[in-house]
Amino acid sequence: MKSPSLVRLSLIVGRNDSDPNQQEMQRKLELEAQGWLDSFFTLEGCDCSVLHTLLTAGWLGTHGRKVHFEIGPPLAGIGEVKRLEVANKEELNDLIGNGKTVSTFLRAFASLAPALPQL
Repeated sequence: MKSPSLVRLSLIVGRNDSDPNQQEMQRKLELEAQGWLDSFFTLEGCDCSVLHTLLTAGWLGTHGRKVHFEIGPPLAGIGEVKRLEVANKEELNDLIGNGKTVSTFLRAFASLAPALPQL
């Protein structure tokens, strides 16, 4: 059984997204992107270049699409969840751009995302 992800990722469809293949693409890309994000947090020396390319080329920038990140305990703090949505390449660069590490991701995330009570 696979352990739960430290950081969860979901893809948000824009209101004006009329692409007929959007749901299937969203499902497949979300699974692949989550795998790369999990690798970034669990494998020593893994970078986010593939994940960054997947999200910028395959999802962001069209039809108002967004990427939603969520960090829960233990990374966000006991009883807390932090959520952040990015809507463009520049915002994504701040989190997982070239040269970013797990530490820089978490610092950027903490500075941008408010802590919310865990549901």
